[in-house]
Amino acid sequence: MGSVVTSISAQLHQPALAALMTSGENVVNGNDLLGRFSKDPYGRAAAVWHMATLGAAGGDPMALQVSGSKTVRIGQRLQGVEYTESLKRGGDGLVAVFSNVLPHDTMVSHLGISSYINDRGWLSINNDQGWLSIGARQAKQLRPNGGIASLYVRAFLQEPDGWGTLLFSDSIGLALHKTGLAVAFLGQETSEGVTLRELPLGIVERRRWLDLVVRIAGRRLEFFCNGTLRNSIPLGKKLGTPFESGLLIGAFSSGPSGVEPAELSIFCLGNAKIDALAIWDCSMTDSQVAFLSGQIDVQPQAKESAADRAIAAYNRFYDASENKDLELCRTLERSMREFMRQDPTRPIYHLTAPIGWIYDPSGAVQFQGKYHVSSYRNIYALLRFNSLDHYVSDNLVHWRMWPTGPVADTKADVAGIWLSNHIVDGDGLPNIIYCAWGADGVQRGIRARSHDGMVSYTDKKLISVPEFHDGHGWKEGDTWYVITMRKGPEIVIFSSTDLDHWTERGVLFRPREYSDKTVEGMEFPYLFFLREKAVLMSGCLPAGVFYWIGQFDRKSFKFIPDEPEGLRVDYANPFHCFNPSTVDTKGPNGATRRIIMAMESRLSGSVHGLPWNGVHAMPRAITLDGNHLRQDPLPEFEVLRGRCDSFRSIKITPNTSGYIKLRGDALEIRAEFENQDANSFGMKVRLSRDGRTFVRIFYDAKTSEFGVDGNIPKSVYPDPEKKLGRGLSYIPKGKPVQFIVFLDKALIEAFVNGQTCTTGIDDTNPLHDGLDLFSEGGTATCARLDIWEMKPAL
Repeated sequence: MGSVVTSISAQLHQPALAALMTSGENVVNGNDLLGRFSKDPYGRAAAVWHMATLGAAGGDPMALQVSGSKTVRIGQRLQGVEYTESLKRGGDGLVAVFSNVLPHDTMVSHLGISSYINDRGWLSINNDQGWLSIGARQAKQLRPNGGIASLYVRAFLQEPDGWGTLLFSDSIGLALHKTGLAVAFLGQETSEGVTLRELPLGIVERRRWLDLVVRIAGRRLEFFCNGTLRNSIPLGKKLGTPFESGLLIGAFSSGPSGVEPAELSIFCLGNAKIDALAIWDCSMTDSQVAFLSGQIDVQPQAKESAADRAIAAYNRFYDASENKDLELCRTLERSMREFMRQDPTRPIYHLTAPIGWIYDPSGAVQFQGKYHVSSYRNIYALLRFNSLDHYVSDNLVHWRMWPTGPVADTKADVAGIWLSNHIVDGDGLPNIIYCAWGADGVQRGIRARSHDGMVSYTDKKLISVPEFHDGHGWKEGDTWYVITMRKGPEIVIFSSTDLDHWTERGVLFRPREYSDKTVEGMEFPYLFFLREKAVLMSGCLPAGVFYWIGQFDRKSFKFIPDEPEGLRVDYANPFHCFNPSTVDTKGPNGATRRIIMAMESRLSGSVHGLPWNGVHAMPRAITLDGNHLRQDPLPEFEVLRGRCDSFRSIKITPNTSGYIKLRGDALEIRAEFENQDANSFGMKVRLSRDGRTFVRIFYDAKTSEFGVDGNIPKSVYPDPEKKLGRGLSYIPKGKPVQFIVFLDKALIEAFVNGQTCTTGIDDTNPLHDGLDLFSEGGTATCARLDIWEMKPAL
């Protein structure tokens, strides 16, 4: 590959030098400057972009285009010292300004999107975002050869809103997380193929110019910031190209080429400037790194911090997974979790990722006495190019990480693995069927098998189910069934006798045939059986998870609901990510027990710039209770109980406080209330010292509804249900009301008569940990109140 000096302006040599020498700036000796320029800091670069103009002399194939909206301005002149510093590095003092404004909602801001789902079922971008790009054919010339590559970016990012993707391509990329964590993306070989790997690099300061270098040679990645070596990461395998994509400056591609760019480019760069960017298919010299960083020499890595060690553990986990080293995986997980415990708002007995995102509870199953659940392995690129993190437990309380798998490393799944579910085939081997996005931009179903007890997955095969988006499979007699979601929305059913050849049996269920409620989309369809009834459960966009109880007609392959309107699985959590497929025999007297898992997406935090996002709700037992389902906490969680404080017969009157002197934010609370003449009553948690800030768990005696309100966040997505946060308790009027509440830092789960409200809390102040009781409109009695301190589970 030859050198291509681009696009937007000519490379700086004598003209820029003359401008610098006559600028009046006292920077360096002129002869020394000439000597340093003669070394050609961009020598052998495959492409160099300065940000003067979009024009490309001579039809330069590497000329950039403005994509998306017009929020990118080219050729903006720097002033004063900033101008001089640009010239010192071989720049021209002209920059591209990215004025994209990113939302601040916990999840949506990370995505950089304004709406969740478009008419094709994909994440869509905010229309007010822009970036620079070249096409896939041109970008192909910039792929590294022989496992050697270098990348240089000079950028300025404001604090705290300056973050986003600096560069993305199909082989190398660089981004800054909103916490300040620099993250590289690298195409790397695996034992089965090639994957796009995320590598956290280190925390960088914003509100200053950053000279960032990623240098790869000898199966090692080195990261420099302003001339100082910040990280050195061993790469166990060779570099590779997992798919074909264009190159983007200022945006992250959420998929391969062949899909409309407006549906692909997210995580746009906001509140930032780029001075120069260059790519090499060789290793930059130390002199080049130093010169482009405005230094005389590169500086060695400083003493390793605790955050550096946590980053190293995250990166080492990749190779431990490749080697199927369970013990090393566990050791590295423990070290990451130990570091992240410094965040006082992070849940301590609910499942979170050690670092990064935990999202849909995928692949949930019990196999050979162990419980398994997976979620997407991402720190930055949520739901894109992700493999599956794998969590394993003996008791559904204490979880440990096993090697990552399945890994998104084939042409059929490299753009990302989504929902998965397990079945056991005729050979007794666990099979995982998952929703994958391929290198061709097509979404499909894949079946893989595990020959080592779910430590790893091989034998990947496409399943012959067209338009496969999420799917749940089960076996009846000699026949396998799988259901999947299609636009409409509708749930379609297929059957097979060998797991390889599938026959469409028709539309299982269309909600609009039964209900007037607007359902824009459906995901995660499940059909399972409780006693003599069939239960159909699905995420219904944009309102949350709903279920219908009815019958499955095996002749017509139709699900017929007893009632047309679906019921909510949870009254406070609007998200649609859940999994009810775990079954064991630990119910009463050894009966079969079905367990549902779900997530709460609205919690996040960071420790010294290392982020965590999302949390899984406690696994719950689901049973049929008349014409509705009930969910109950698992008795297994009693193992976490610590000190217990008990109270009896507390009379509660309006406008009175101070009933409970205890404080805590990691608790199990069980309370029984008897009403005299109150309109509503209940308890307050996360109460501030002045009593103004709190979250209430309440019971409305007039409507028999319960709920959670107070200082809780609004829905992630627009919700048509104005009553989000409250719902029917199915408790007859006049009967005692029992609350079961699990409080875990900023997460609350409330159970009333088997109905649930799960929510995150807006206020994460660790000093807001008070408790109290309340009543409105009359008197109630708390007949019994037991409060346990809960111990950490992870």
